[in-house]
Amino acid sequence: MPKLVRAEQLQIQTKKLVSTLHSLGIVSSALSFEIVNDGLFYLRFQGSSKDVIGIKIEIMERTIRLDSYLMPFPESNAGLLFEYMLRVQSRVEPLRFEVGVEDAIYLVGSVATANFDETDVSEVIASILTYVDDLFPKMMSIGFEGQYKLHK
Repeated sequence: MPKLVRAEQLQIQTKKLVSTLHSLGIVSSALSFEIVNDGLFYLRFQGSSKDVIGIKIEIMERTIRLDSYLMPFPESNAGLLFEYMLRVQSRVEPLRFEVGVEDAIYLVGSVATANFDETDVSEVIASILTYVDDLFPKMMSIGFEGQYKLHK
């Protein structure tokens, strides 16, 4: 179980991360940027194959966790979908797939809190935006066969 980050450390990391997001232009390019509290943020971006791509950023003791809801748990072809996810896993690095508590499928990345820099943060955010838009149509067409049509 991860240890709780001390309040002073969390405030310092929060200020550094918010400053980094602003200096990269990420905040200005987002549809919305919400600071829930020290250590928890939400960014929302316009997607192309998926209308809105949300990214939750959470500062933890040793890592900054970034995750994005990719799709609901499949209603059909779960085995085929998970096989597809395993086949593309190496392509989506530095991200990984996770099944969340409500059985939704997420793309997740992390950055070490110690000495993170703009490159670390921008690489994970850019990867999330790229891969969610890239993978969403194919994964939805597999997991919701007959309900979701690939747009070409």
